[in-house]
Amino acid sequence: MKISTSLSLYDAPVTFSIPVAYGLTGDTVIGELITPADSYFIMQSLQSASTGQFEVQRFNDSLTGLDLISDTVRGSTLFGNGQRPNVLKQPYVFGPNTLIRFTIRNRHTAANTVTVVMSGFRHYDLANPPVVGMIDTATGQKLNRRMQFFAYSFNTLLLAGNNRDFTIQILQDSRFIVHKLSGYSDGLFSLKAGDNTSKQEWSSTLIPSSAILGNAEYNRRVIQPKLLNANTLVNLSLREDSLANNNVNVVLEGCKVF
Repeated sequence: MKISTSLSLYDAPVTFSIPVAYGLTGDTVIGELITPADSYFIMQSLQSASTGQFEVQRFNDSLTGLDLISDTVRGSTLFGNGQRPNVLKQPYVFGPNTLIRFTIRNRHTAANTVTVVMSGFRHYDLANPPVVGMIDTATGQKLNRRMQFFAYSFNTLLLAGNNRDFTIQILQDSRFIVHKLSGYSDGLFSLKAGDNTSKQEWSSTLIPSSAILGNAEYNRRVIQPKLLNANTLVNLSLREDSLANNNVNVVLEGCKVF
């Protein structure tokens, strides 16, 4: 399958930014942006600039009420930079006059200034909304599926030298296609994954995270996208390898298929 986004002469490139500032470690700030009333916004990449580490606790589309992340994500797992943006395999379409809201927490040890950047296109033809869909590469026919960017996130504190098993549950409102695997950690860890729908293991054994997980700047795109049904349980086995307590964030980036 490949992704198809309809563009026309009514479209124009655009970049929106949301700056936020923090005084102390742990401060949480809400950054907001309202899209123009005369166009749709097709978000195609995510970038950021900051003076220290940060995390996004919520990324929300107020018009539809949809969240674009399932849980807190570290900034480095979702946001690239100007030279290496996180180009989304599947765009997200925001409607006209839509409030986009980020809840961002300072993880730096001092004051921190963060700018979140979304790049893409403004689609001015309001009578014909932009269509984001899927094309069957074998037949060339467009499939009748609505698709939107989404990221499943998992966070845990691994105790020194410990092994733990966890699950990420795919939401019941849609299926999900995994396009990228990203992660953050304070130290070293290894992981193994599988799912309860296909009964398949995604790796043959525990693999060091640096060999299987990328980040927003250096994407780890899966060679063959993985389709997961609604309510699927993704099973994660993690092993802490640093012999010290270790904060871990694992992100499955891709798209919902409605």
